[in-house]
Formats: sequence, C-alpha cells, structure tokens
Amino acid sequence: MAEKGDLAKGRARWEETKAWRASGGIDTILSTPHPKFDLIKSIYPHCFHMRSKEGLCVYYEKPGMIDFKRMKDLGVTIEELLQHRIFLLEYQFTYLEPDELAKAVTVIDVGGMKSLTSVGDFIKRVMEVTSKHYPDRARYIYILNVGWTFNAMWSMVSKVIDPVTR
Repeated sequence: MAEKGDLAKGRARWEETKAWRASGGIDTILSTPHPKFDLIKSIYPHCFHMRSKEGLCVYYEKPGMIDFKRMKDLGVTIEELLQHRIFLLEYQFTYLEPDELAKAVTVIDVGGMKSLTSVGDFIKRVMEVTSKHYPDRARYIYILNVGWTFNAMWSMVSKVIDPVTR
C-alpha cells in the first residue's frame, strides 16, 4: 500500500496524482493522437510480451539501445519519450492489467548503454513517475546486462525508489 498504510499521506499523494493526471492530460492520453508513436518505436526498443508464470503482464525495454542521435535528428525530445512511456503505462493498466491491484513484471536491459547522461536521465524520470503516480504496481523489476555504467546510474536512480521496492 502506498505510503505504508498512512491514510493522510496516502490521500495527499492521491491528490497530487489527480492534479498531475489533470495537468498532463493523462486521463485522455490513450485517446489523444500520438503522432510520434512509430518514430519512438524505431529508436526505443520496447514491448509487452506474454505473461509471467504468475500470469502477470511482462514489459521489456532496452533503454541502453535508445539511439539518442537519431532521436534528436527526428525531433523527438526526452519529454516526448517520457510521455510515450506514460502512454504505455496507461495502456498496460487500462487494457492488459485493468484490476486496480494488478502488478506487473518489468525487464530493463541496459546493455549497450553509450550515454550515461541521456539514458540515466530518462530512466530516472520514468522511475520518478512510476514510483510517485503508479505505486505498488511492480511485482518484479529485473535489470539485465549491467556494466560499470550501471553502478553510476543506479546511484542516481535509487534515490527515487522506495526502500521497500529496492
């Protein structure tokens, strides 16, 4: 349970999330045109693929393989990449796992990471959004192909992850 059962903190967090959803158009994100969907798919390897042995939706992503040069050339911003990830979260929890208590499995393959700054910034922002506005939705998060750069990135990202989740 978000905020470890503290009802007042939980209510405050829910109010923050409602305000975030309203200001960011999150409640209508799935019905809003997403003109850069195919462009983002071409530079950011990710997909939903089957279910775990427990029947949970499994999402794979390879942020280490994001082609940031091509992304810039195509006019895709980090903010649009983040909005795309939010779009996927909304899709996942609206259509693939509609139960409000549903959990999911995320597999993050950081292999091939060339730009610690760009990849780290993106992953950090995704983790901030998911931990703040989609709490307790992750059953498991697997991080694959970690190298020396991952330790540096983890020191940035782990600060925004609830200790219970770590």
